[in-house]
Amino acid sequence: MKPIYLFLTLLFLLSVTTLIANVTLPDAKPNIWNYLSPLIILIVSPILIRLFKKIGIDISASVLEPILLKIIEIISNVEEKHAEKPGSQKKRLALISARSVLSKHEINILTRTFGSLDTAIQAAFEKSHFANK
Repeated sequence: MKPIYLFLTLLFLLSVTTLIANVTLPDAKPNIWNYLSPLIILIVSPILIRLFKKIGIDISASVLEPILLKIIEIISNVEEKHAEKPGSQKKRLALISARSVLSKHEINILTRTFGSLDTAIQAAFEKSHFANK
C-alpha cells in the first residue's frame, strides 16, 4: 500500500473514532466543530483518495515510459547482435542485459508494475516494432 493511501486511511479511521467519542462522551463540551470536523474529513477523504489515485497513474506512466524505452533499446541490440538465435535465448540475453543496465530503482518500478522483470521485457517487446516482424 502506498504511503499516501495509508495516511488517508488512518486519517479516516481517526475521524471515525473522534466522531464516536464526541457522540458517546457525556462530559464533553458541546461544540459544533467537534461534530463537524470528523464529518468533513469523512466526506473529503474518499475524494482525496480518488484524486491521488488519478495523479498516481499519471506519474507512474510518465516514470515508466523512459524505462520501457531503455528496455526496447536493449531488445534491439540483442536482435542485431544475435539474430540467428531463437526467441527464448534472445529474451534471456535481454533479461541479463537489462539487469546490468537498469538501476535497482528502475528494476523495482518495473517489478511493482509488471510483477517481474521478465514480464516487463515481454511487455516492452510487444510495444516495440520487433513484435510486428
